Amino acid sequence: MIIDYAYPTMMAERALNELHRAMLKRDYNTAMEQALEAATQCRIISATLREMAEKERERINAYGNTV
Repeated sequence: MIIDYAYPTMMAERALNELHRAMLKRDYNTAMEQALEAATQCRIISATLREMAEKERERINAYGNTV
């Protein structure tokens, strides 16, 4: 299984961009929705990074620090 951090990172970036656009229009409801979306994506990224770090530790423990 491939662990994908890139997609949620791009989605968080997109949400932040949309938040910025909404704020320029003073559309606070949309801005708040996009802030929540960005936060959700960041939580996904955080969990993904923890999983990647754990798999790396397991690999190092099993095979040493060779790439």
